[in-house]
Amino acid sequence: MKSILHEKTRSLYSLCIGEFCACIIFIFCLYMFSYRNIINIDYAVIYPFISLLIILLQGSYYWYYKLRIIKKRNPDRIIFRKTYKVLKRLDFIMFILYPIGLIYLLILNDICVLRKENFFGTFLFVFGIIEYINYFYIRLSYSKHEDIVALFKFQNIKKSSLGKELEKNNSPIL
Repeated sequence: MKSILHEKTRSLYSLCIGEFCACIIFIFCLYMFSYRNIINIDYAVIYPFISLLIILLQGSYYWYYKLRIIKKRNPDRIIFRKTYKVLKRLDFIMFILYPIGLIYLLILNDICVLRKENFFGTFLFVFGIIEYINYFYIRLSYSKHEDIVALFKFQNIKKSSLGKELEKNNSPIL
């Protein structure tokens, strides 16, 4: 039993630190891209970049929260659920605003459609949406080949861990 608990603790710690380190590495990479003039930092890049970082930081904190539960530090689950339900809505709004902002800038002729920054920003935007879905709806990250194949065949799709946590208390918020 202790071995399973130890393995679970290591796994949660790894997920928590991994998401946080990903944020730091992404910031460094964006800085290097800008410093070497590979891309210009503007709305098309910075908005989806910050959106992705916000999602990753929320994920990192979620794994930290799960780690605290296992270590019997008893975090306030009601406050956590309410906070993450609000964050889920705010994240969704954040993702809606990006294409609206891009369309607005295109109409004003402030940006050109075929720029590498737009393609890079779109990549970051899609990456952020995938992470959002992975945390709040469907588990998209698997280590076993069979699970990955099943996901692509839309078989045995598993609810995300955070999604299950948020469903435990279905009381309306706000």
